Amino acid sequence: MDTQLRDLPIHRTDVSRAGGWLRDIREGVALAPAWMRISIMDVNSTYRRFFLGSSWVTLGMVLFVFALGYVYSYLRGNEFSVFTPYLAAGMVAWTFIHSSVSQAMNVFVSSRRFIENVRLPFHYFIFKTMFDIAYNALLTLPVYVFCLFLFGVVPGAGLWRSLAALPLYLLSSYAIIVIIGVLNLRVRDIQTPLSNFMRLMFLITPVIWMVDERAGSRRAAFVDYNPFHHYMEIMRAPMLGQMPETVNWIVASSCTAALFTLACAVMILSWRRIHYWV
Repeated sequence: MDTQLRDLPIHRTDVSRAGGWLRDIREGVALAPAWMRISIMDVNSTYRRFFLGSSWVTLGMVLFVFALGYVYSYLRGNEFSVFTPYLAAGMVAWTFIHSSVSQAMNVFVSSRRFIENVRLPFHYFIFKTMFDIAYNALLTLPVYVFCLFLFGVVPGAGLWRSLAALPLYLLSSYAIIVIIGVLNLRVRDIQTPLSNFMRLMFLITPVIWMVDERAGSRRAAFVDYNPFHHYMEIMRAPMLGQMPETVNWIVASSCTAALFTLACAVMILSWRRIHYWV
């Protein structure tokens, strides 16, 4: 009888909530070759009949960055050779941030058939989504590299400092996926408000405009108190050969710690119910 129960496509509840959550993480990590391979296959299958394949993602970003860079540098009086690399580096960071929120909404909902019929750890879907996000952001990286060579930007040794932002990005991405993914199971109406919220944040966050374009003026509250700005800076500034401000690291680290703590609480309390909520 016990053997039959273990073979059912449900998650066992004979362990504590915290113990089950940690076991679910271990099982998800053990399946890394599977979710990495399937994630890449999904992207490739999307562009299977395209002549350029997934390179269209990179090409589309090239057109976006150079068209917007040309127009906005003219409208705002910035140098095209300065603003375009700034925009390219910013889009790499913003793609990761925006994808974490947008893809988190359906991490469990879109996998309903697998959750109901196949015994897979929930972190299989979480880690697969994180890999999707990182892979899509990686496709935008050649645009930034191209801008470096085209405009002669030399980030120097400071470029490696951008790697220090990766742990914060990954932990925040995990936390956002868990929090929004579970919340979306209970409140399906959050998708539209979140999508509108991210559109607003894209406009008021220094992505397509430069913070210092009003030199000598006091920065607005929606910059100083905008956590998205601080997350952007710890990644973008080193990519441009600059140093992020200390406050950028403090805010980004504090937000990551708060999000990760909340995500752990959400997962511990809800991991045994996700199967029934989907």
